[in-house]
Amino acid sequence: MAQATLLKRIQTNILRLRRDAGLSADPLKFGSTSGPDLPLARRWADAIRRGCVLFYDRDEVHVGLRGIDWSGAHRRHQEWPAQLNRFFWLPHLARVHAADGGDDLPRLARATIEDWMDQRGPYAAHRPMGAGDNTLNLSIRIGQLERWGWWNGIIGYADTGVFDDAFVARMLESTAGQLEFLRAHLAPVGNWRISHLNCLLFAGLALPGCRKHRAFAAAGLRETFLRQVEPDGAHCEHTPNYHLWMTELYTTLWRLGRAHRDLALGLDSGKLLRMWDYAVASMTPDGQTAGLHDSHRWKPDAKGRADWLARREAIRREAGLRGASVWQPRRAPSRFFPDAGQLFLRDGWTSEATFLLFDASRWGGAHGHLSRLAVSLYAGGRMLLYDPGICTYEMSDPFAAHGKSTPAHNTITVNDWSQNAANPDRPEVHLLERFALATATYAGGWFPGKYTWRWAQGLGLGHGGAHTRTLLWIKGRYAVVLDQVEVGAADVPFAAHWQFPAGPHGVDATGYRAWTCGAAANVLVQTLDGGTPLTLSVHEGRTEPLRGWLPTDVQGGRTPAPQLAFSGRSSGGPQTLVTLLVPFHGATVPEVAVAALPTERGAMGWELRWGDGAVDFLMLRPGLDLAIGTCGPVRTDGTLAFVACRRGRPRQALLHAGFNLNLGRRTLLAAARGGTYEWSAQA
Repeated sequence: MAQATLLKRIQTNILRLRRDAGLSADPLKFGSTSGPDLPLARRWADAIRRGCVLFYDRDEVHVGLRGIDWSGAHRRHQEWPAQLNRFFWLPHLARVHAADGGDDLPRLARATIEDWMDQRGPYAAHRPMGAGDNTLNLSIRIGQLERWGWWNGIIGYADTGVFDDAFVARMLESTAGQLEFLRAHLAPVGNWRISHLNCLLFAGLALPGCRKHRAFAAAGLRETFLRQVEPDGAHCEHTPNYHLWMTELYTTLWRLGRAHRDLALGLDSGKLLRMWDYAVASMTPDGQTAGLHDSHRWKPDAKGRADWLARREAIRREAGLRGASVWQPRRAPSRFFPDAGQLFLRDGWTSEATFLLFDASRWGGAHGHLSRLAVSLYAGGRMLLYDPGICTYEMSDPFAAHGKSTPAHNTITVNDWSQNAANPDRPEVHLLERFALATATYAGGWFPGKYTWRWAQGLGLGHGGAHTRTLLWIKGRYAVVLDQVEVGAADVPFAAHWQFPAGPHGVDATGYRAWTCGAAANVLVQTLDGGTPLTLSVHEGRTEPLRGWLPTDVQGGRTPAPQLAFSGRSSGGPQTLVTLLVPFHGATVPEVAVAALPTERGAMGWELRWGDGAVDFLMLRPGLDLAIGTCGPVRTDGTLAFVACRRGRPRQALLHAGFNLNLGRRTLLAAARGGTYEWSAQA
């Protein structure tokens, strides 16, 4: 057997670093995961034995075991050459080898690495990369402390003799050239830069001959933590999927820096905890991502990350953080992230809790979607109003641009066009005990240009205008969405879209209401008469243009799903839509009798009589700019007010931007300072 002491030395280095960083010393375990699932790993091992690679862990693509075309010409999809060049099969081979032993899988791992080195040749700082490769692939292929790659993928074979010193030395030589190229071509921003630097640090700490990258990478990672992680804890791309990656990565670096003070990483514990705050807050109650921007959309059969709240608490304790500035998620489960522009509302942490997402995102780059002021709703254990999330990264597929477009989201579209990258104003947010209220304005207009990773053909000639959306959540009951839309030109079509889950639904077009059905948890969407003539239509599986679809995977798979469109035509001035979002259980759709209230000029108000006997009064000024005055039995100087009654008596109330709120002769609120207040009969 050839001597294999070099890999043993590298294994010792990596496992020591992993212990220092709080990671498992088990070569198969990374971060919060227990390593590859054994049945999936066996599928991978069987596929590799036949010269096949599983694209997205699913589709077999035959590549062979010698003379592999590493450019990825086998399949037209942006992610295929990326996954091929990242060696995603290595952890699966290691998992099966750990369970079964033998040397066939170590030999297969070696064969694929050897073929890559044979086909690609040596890398150098200023020699072009091979076709199908890029610097993100490179940083993942070499590996990182908390990610698989060549070196983490083979250390479990140190005792097999398959990876002899001569071959490991060749791998180190190839790695050194790749790192020289990487260092000469660091990405300037985003997750790519962080991944590049993290790879350089890992190599500098673990691999012989790579020490020169250590201080450079540590300084760069400290800089990215300062610049890319915003004060509220959100990663600058404002995309939960990528934020979760960054949270795990920086947690590893934080622990590593505490164990190796000579690295001078110096990552701030408070900011790291706020990264965990965002990670936890952005998840649905069952621990999935909600589809915000390039995140995975919620799926009924997906496994959530139920342990993240506990992991966040463990980080807080480890950091020794406490006091008023530290979020207490069980006491105050809702959270607003002003730098991201995102509001995550919830009434608890069980899978049955209600969760609303208000997307006033600041632009975070190419992974962002044109979804300003969209609202998503999860209740009763499932997503009821969807954000589609990632549809596909293959931009030749029209579904990719559709999934990023405004018409695919629960917001306002004009002429079926999309927003641009202009940021909305910073939302005004009020988180109260019984209510939550948020309002923001997008004023960037709507344009016909197709957005993929960029507007390759430009925005096109569009329509100027603005959309102000206000979300009022009456906890435990329903939400109200107030839209004020102003398009510069008259007689232009606009619509408010609402994406239902795939499955049955009901429609009452004359009553301007539609609902989901066929499941235990459902939602009613109903508009009130805001003075704007509307029509209600439902699109499901429409192909020209694409409307009424949800992705089934991130490869372009899709399923028809009903999308509501409350449509009107612009007047050249501001127009108002008021929509109720009412979660309910079972098959009985909530009934509500709506009556307009007499109001002072310019104000709007409704009496809502529900089938369970509750009576609500909702009053507002469409622009939230003037006092409402007298509206039916209510008198107030606020711009929006809500009063809930039972058996003829007020039970709770909200006043926004005012001093006083009266119901008949009864004063519910009288404040010395103007503001947003709530009242309860139990108070």
